[in-house]
Amino acid sequence: MEQSSPLGPNIAKRFIRFALTLVGLFILRGILGALPMLKSASAIGDSLLSPLVVSYAVVDTAILLVVLAFGLNLGQDIQANAPRLSELGKIVTRSTIVIVLIIAYKAYEMPSACVFVDQTDLVSLGKNSNATGNYGDFMRIWGQMVGQVSAAAMQNATGEALAAYQKLALAVFRQPPNIYAWIFLILIAIPGFSLIPLVSRNLELFTELVSQAAKTLEGTAHAPGSATAPRVSTDDGAVATDKHLSPAAVVEKVTKLKSLLDAEAISADDFEEQKKRILGRPIVPDSKSVTGAEDLRKLKSLLDASALTQQEYETCKKHFLEQI
Repeated sequence: MEQSSPLGPNIAKRFIRFALTLVGLFILRGILGALPMLKSASAIGDSLLSPLVVSYAVVDTAILLVVLAFGLNLGQDIQANAPRLSELGKIVTRSTIVIVLIIAYKAYEMPSACVFVDQTDLVSLGKNSNATGNYGDFMRIWGQMVGQVSAAAMQNATGEALAAYQKLALAVFRQPPNIYAWIFLILIAIPGFSLIPLVSRNLELFTELVSQAAKTLEGTAHAPGSATAPRVSTDDGAVATDKHLSPAAVVEKVTKLKSLLDAEAISADDFEEQKKRILGRPIVPDSKSVTGAEDLRKLKSLLDASALTQQEYETCKKHFLEQI
């Protein structure tokens, strides 16, 4: 039976591509940071912005775009393929936006500081004892150091010396009222607060989905079984050695899996995988019950609902009849 996954087709491949793209971008970021030509470059113009900081900003932008695109597409796929979980798609979308904004705040803080705090600001800082006193001991020490050099010397600074001036600019940039932080706080709060009613409205649904998934996984967990007891072979010939099941238990577990599939709580691939584990267990009689017409009727209903293939049905029926 064909049924689309709540996360859209080929979700596993898309996630792998997403992960590999991120790994590649982080590797590129590390390579750029190790290039001598970038590490030893001087500041651009009259600012404290260096080619290395610009390179980091470009790669960070690419990372943010990749994360944003993946999260937005994932949320849209959930809404399109699982109408019952449409609000979960909205939660994924807005959570992605919040995460991207948080990362962007950190990624662009240093470039912004290098642009908005220029060299003359740092020179003035070193000459203004009252100003440096407002920034604490760290700023006071740096202010004394900066006061001993000229703007021209700062312009020619490279490598570690330039990085030290950039850190000082960042410390100055963070001082109140810190408009940069306030802007990002407002941007993050807009989608962040909108998540609260979405989550509160769907707590019961999410709890139900987690509970059903936990029960399914618990019921299909592997356990050592009998090597001599009859087992059901699935279409691909896979045979498991899990703990044995009674005919009634087989019918009950496959029926529960089918209900989860119909509710779009699991994908068709998840259904087939869990079903193979159930049918791969040895089937033995239950001392508390006897296989009868009711179990065979339920088994036939699973075939009619396309929960079992004809081969799986015939194999199960054979073992069921052996228990009578």
